[in-house]
Amino acid sequence: IVKCAEMGARVINLSLGCSAKFAISPCGSDTEEGFYTDLSNDGVLVVAAAGNSGNSNFGYPASYPSVMSVAAVDRADSVASFSQFNEQVEISAPGVDILSISMQLSVKVVGNGESHLATKMEFSPISTVTAYAVDCGLGYSCQA
Repeated sequence: IVKCAEMGARVINLSLGCSAKFAISPCGSDTEEGFYTDLSNDGVLVVAAAGNSGNSNFGYPASYPSVMSVAAVDRADSVASFSQFNEQVEISAPGVDILSISMQLSVKVVGNGESHLATKMEFSPISTVTAYAVDCGLGYSCQA
């Protein structure tokens, strides 16, 4: 996350988290919350999965006020059975039966003299909050 921000990322997407703040295995802390607040104050939008426990517990980092929390919905636009749901969720997105890679289309990512093939997600829904995205990792350029 730090490297992404240092490289100038303005949006950082995290598909990770912990759904029990201050549990036996710590989830969330004042230090971590401060880290995400600082990113937000620097103009970086962090988007994180709300969680996959299927309850209203807070998941972190998604439930920090400075992080955009995303829940999952199914084809009927109902909350997915596994998705967290609470007042910190700001947006939802398809999360059931999603094809995550496509072997048909790809993007060549070049950085530090190395070339990598990155596939994009196919059949992404089109709405006011979705767009094609390519993860360029730490590469210096992305070539379609």
